[in-house]
Amino acid sequence: MKVRAPRHEHKFRQSFLNQWFLCPESARRKHLDLMPPETNNSNLVRGNAVHGAIEWFGGEWIETNRLPDAGDLIEFGLNEFELFANEDGTVWHQDAEQVEGAVRGNLDMWYTEVLPQLDRPTDVELYFNKVLYEDNDRVIRLSGTCDWIQDEWLVDWKNPSKAPRKNEMWIKHRSNLQSHVYTWALETPKFSLCHLSQPDVAWTHMERGPQDHAALTDLCLSVAIQIEANLPSAIQQWDSWYCSPKWCGAWDTCRGKFLGEDPF
Repeated sequence: MKVRAPRHEHKFRQSFLNQWFLCPESARRKHLDLMPPETNNSNLVRGNAVHGAIEWFGGEWIETNRLPDAGDLIEFGLNEFELFANEDGTVWHQDAEQVEGAVRGNLDMWYTEVLPQLDRPTDVELYFNKVLYEDNDRVIRLSGTCDWIQDEWLVDWKNPSKAPRKNEMWIKHRSNLQSHVYTWALETPKFSLCHLSQPDVAWTHMERGPQDHAALTDLCLSVAIQIEANLPSAIQQWDSWYCSPKWCGAWDTCRGKFLGEDPF
């Protein structure tokens, strides 16, 4: 007897689930390719340069079992900065000199304050794409890329323009989706967000287990069912930083139809 293929196939990136939390309607549009392509901006330049340098450092450590020095790390990061900063159409929310200084400062902070807490990684920038759920009606796959893996610990580097507020960290510890997805996919319970923000490094340490992963499956199933309903719209979420003409590509066809291009 031939097995019938599921009627629906869902491929959710971890970043898509975060988008759903920010605004279901923007996530729906992005999932259906109804959003304009994301343009390069100074926040992406800063984050990509720092991530690229740490990835290079970890790869060298894995391959040679020797630590590159701080100067080489920063030089690599500044070269990455030049590469990303020169992309056509880059939007600068901060001056280029400020962003370059942040890249230098964040990498120096990582080398002096974070590196002593780390062991030699087993992988850096490890991509995964795995089936989370499958039945006769649907299959749901989750994908993502883990920045740093060592022993039984997963770490993700964050490069915020401002240090996270301490009174906001509790919600990350309780509900952070990235920690749920990565610990499930890589079967490693410990996950940390490392915020490289001046003047201090800020850590959020989390641990997720089977009950958390069961809840994650239930959440993803609810998102899949809503997408399958093929509704013309999802809920608009106004109460986050994302709902603004600066960040949301759907602004002018959504809330912006009524508030204009510069309401705030």
